[in-house]
Amino acid sequence: MYQIPGLLKFPKLFHAFSTKRDGNMANSISGRAVKPKSVIGNRKRFFKKINVDSGKCVGIYLEGKDKILEAKPGRSGIGIVDSDSSLRADALVTNRKNLYLFLLTADCAPVIFYDPTKEVLGLAHVGWECADLEIVVKLIDKINKLYRANLEDLIVSLGPAARKESYIKKKPKQKNDLKWQNFIQQTTD
Repeated sequence: MYQIPGLLKFPKLFHAFSTKRDGNMANSISGRAVKPKSVIGNRKRFFKKINVDSGKCVGIYLEGKDKILEAKPGRSGIGIVDSDSSLRADALVTNRKNLYLFLLTADCAPVIFYDPTKEVLGLAHVGWECADLEIVVKLIDKINKLYRANLEDLIVSLGPAARKESYIKKKPKQKNDLKWQNFIQQTTD
């Protein structure tokens, strides 16, 4: 399990990142379905390891869009043992205590937003598609709109993700987009 050192100073905020040793948590890999019992077993073991009741978690099914949903207690347990029940979105936000937000990422960045004064938590999946759609800006706006959070109090942290050195795409969709020129490079065939 990994945690972000800077977030550990907030005792009311709990966060954790699984590792490869915790097993596969995704329902599909590269478009291929994974055995659901294996995935559910891995998730249950991970939640037990970190002392979190999976019935108090809200999971999302990533779409690569900019949809942000508010997590509420009535949605507890959604998307944890049954991917079909997952909320379709790329970000969640809540101000509810004892409600855990659950997000799967591989090479994309999980981004945590926390306002310790208002006790508001946001979690976003930021891949290149969501970044292009400015999901970070939209999530900050949603936090402000729903909870009147003071943006100066907002703590934002990035979780583990691939770096540009981790892989090179031969024909990236972003090659002609000025926003991406510092992050991609053309390769020869």
